[in-house]
Amino acid sequence: MSLQEKTLELNITHEILNLGLNFFVHHHLRGRNILHWPRPLRRIWPFIPHPIEYASGFHINLEGPKGGYDVALHYGRPGVSNSKAIFLQYKSPSYKAICTRGTVHFNGNRRIPTPHFQFFINTNGRQHAQLRKLARKQDIRYNGNYVLYALPLLRDEADFLSKLGSLVRHTKFITIRSIDNVARNQNPRVDIAIGEHSILVGRDDCNIVEVLSDVMVLGEQDISGDVIAEIITAIIRKNLLLLYNDKQNGKLLTYLMRDALPYLFYEYILYLLDYFEVDIDRVFEMDFFNDEERNRFRSYVSDVIQVANSKRVNNERDIRLLNAIAKRVALLLNAQNGFDVKNSIPELEDLYLITLNDNNNKISFEGVDTKSIEQISYLLI
Repeated sequence: MSLQEKTLELNITHEILNLGLNFFVHHHLRGRNILHWPRPLRRIWPFIPHPIEYASGFHINLEGPKGGYDVALHYGRPGVSNSKAIFLQYKSPSYKAICTRGTVHFNGNRRIPTPHFQFFINTNGRQHAQLRKLARKQDIRYNGNYVLYALPLLRDEADFLSKLGSLVRHTKFITIRSIDNVARNQNPRVDIAIGEHSILVGRDDCNIVEVLSDVMVLGEQDISGDVIAEIITAIIRKNLLLLYNDKQNGKLLTYLMRDALPYLFYEYILYLLDYFEVDIDRVFEMDFFNDEERNRFRSYVSDVIQVANSKRVNNERDIRLLNAIAKRVALLLNAQNGFDVKNSIPELEDLYLITLNDNNNKISFEGVDTKSIEQISYLLI
């Protein structure tokens, strides 16, 4: 039985949001580690209100300003300016041992299999063109990379069920723009918006990606870690700002939050190690700590290293994903300089999120065919 796109969308989106929110929620904190926290902080932290996030689909107005369909994105959260968004089109995978069509990497036979995942795109002949229109919206801060295909690397329903809780680790993200750029440079030129096409992703190396129409090889490295890291840091930054500006709890909460940052970061690293099944020793090889903070972290986790190192997979892609997330969160929290965010929490430059203006809390996408994008979800932060 093939996996339904809606099932994949709901579960993977839920995991992405949880990856960001688990920076704050206390249920993943290990009791023996919280004893290292300052006494006021460890007593009060469990009672601090923790944030929630959500994903949504488009609001569809049947009559737009020109009498046609109009798709609108409504946004705006109290206390938060410069909302951010990312648009994801999930695709259902089909697992293949070999490809029967001519390809660069996936030709094979029963004796020499070339296992890969196949994802069909533009199956109705319209969807890719509509995704392209979304990616070319001009009245927002434009970078062209905020509309992406989300490709779960799963064999079947049994594989899906076995990986529930870790689906983000098995999902690849590809921008609409990157596919169009490669297609545009083909000779003769290929238009992905015409006809049905398929994306092939290697099972053993998801950096190997081809688009079948004419054979096109996507040469870019896996951007999935950077995409996930941007979403996570946007969630963390927004909710830190909300907590810092909480008028009801006043200066005490602001003080506790700033005092808590090193401990929250250390615990978040331990949480990511659990999620990605990576040995704690690998953290000390990464470059998001300076020597002083690395030693502090080593001291903080000295009592859990032996436990944490048991039965870890240490998959290279998992390590890259973890490193991308940890590095960006460390940059957000100024970990290289003692977590000094007294003046402000920096707004990091984004490649895959759009920053929405705050004029009317609505963006209309005129001329976009609603039937073609009804499966698109967006994360709004």
